[in-house]
Amino acid sequence: MPTSNLSPVRIATISDAIYESLLDSIVSGKIPPGMPLTMQGLAEQFDVSLMPVRDALKKLEAVNVIERRKNRRVVVKPLSIDDFEELLEIRMHLEILAAKKATRNCSDQRLRELQLIAAQTEKVRNMIDFVEKNALFHQTIYRAAQSPILQEIIDGLWLRLRPYMHIYASGRTDHTTADTLHAGILDGMLKRDQQKVSDYLRRDLEHGATAVTAVLKKRPEFVQT
Repeated sequence: MPTSNLSPVRIATISDAIYESLLDSIVSGKIPPGMPLTMQGLAEQFDVSLMPVRDALKKLEAVNVIERRKNRRVVVKPLSIDDFEELLEIRMHLEILAAKKATRNCSDQRLRELQLIAAQTEKVRNMIDFVEKNALFHQTIYRAAQSPILQEIIDGLWLRLRPYMHIYASGRTDHTTADTLHAGILDGMLKRDQQKVSDYLRRDLEHGATAVTAVLKKRPEFVQT
């Protein structure tokens, strides 16, 4: 059997597993902003040598969720209102672009999927669950744009955004306004109305940003000054 066209199989390493575990804990808020991380402590926790921990920390630093300080201490990167506002500015351009493309390209099956997600989101009562459903709703739209490079960039933005959203969830109890805005986005998608989708998405992003900023101002222990 010829093998010249086969791609090599990537084997997950111990450092990959540590990276994924730490990344999930950081973006979900289980490891809060500002918490120090030591290689020795992590090696003991994961029951491994220092080398895979060192490799995992380098990857976390590359995606900008941890930082090394002058004293060489490694900490989970504190949140920043300035950074968050810059993220919002970039998201406004890229996510609206993706949503417009999705309005043109979205299949009937994907539209039905969006309707189901929106209906499920309205029923959730736990704000952590809402954050996850909200992400699924937006990501389903952006996947429908059928623009892989744009999708990759947006995925990176959402990775940076997730710690903010979990702080947001800790300070909110209601998502009625977000549900209404999602309904507007969905109606625009169903009608293939790019302007309506853009308008409601912009309002949705602005509403979420206002709520996140308000919570951050009440949680100074998580915010970089």
